[in-house]
Amino acid sequence: MFGLKVKTENEMRGLQEKADKGMFKSLKHASFSIAKVMRESLVQAKGPSPAGKPPHTHKGRHLRRAIWTDVQPSMAVIGPRYSVVGDAGAAHEFGETFRGAQYPLRPFAGPALEVAAPRLGGHFSGTVGA
Repeated sequence: MFGLKVKTENEMRGLQEKADKGMFKSLKHASFSIAKVMRESLVQAKGPSPAGKPPHTHKGRHLRRAIWTDVQPSMAVIGPRYSVVGDAGAAHEFGETFRGAQYPLRPFAGPALEVAAPRLGGHFSGTVGA
C-alpha cells in the first residue's frame, strides 16, 4: 500500500489580475496611438478644409488640443472634448448642422482608426506573458 497527498492552488485570481492589468495598459497605448494619428491629421490653415478631408484648425480654436482619451478597464473613448469644442467635432466628423450652418462631412476620427488599426494588434501581444 502507498499513500499520496496532493495540494492544489487556485491561481486564477492572480492570472485574472495580470490579464486585466495587461489589457488596461495595452488599451491605453492603443487609444493614445489612435489619438496621435487623429491629431496629426488636423492641419492649421485658414478657411475650411475641402469636404472629405479632416477639418482645418484655426488660431484660437484648437481642435487638435481638444482630442483626448479616457481609458477604462475594458473600453476607451477617444475624441474631441465637448467642453473645449462643443458639437463642432461631431459636426465635422458626421456632416451635421452646427450653429445654424450645415457642415460637410470632414471625418478625422474614423480615418485615424483605419490608419492605426494595423498597428493595434501589437499593443496587445504578450499582455499576460512573462
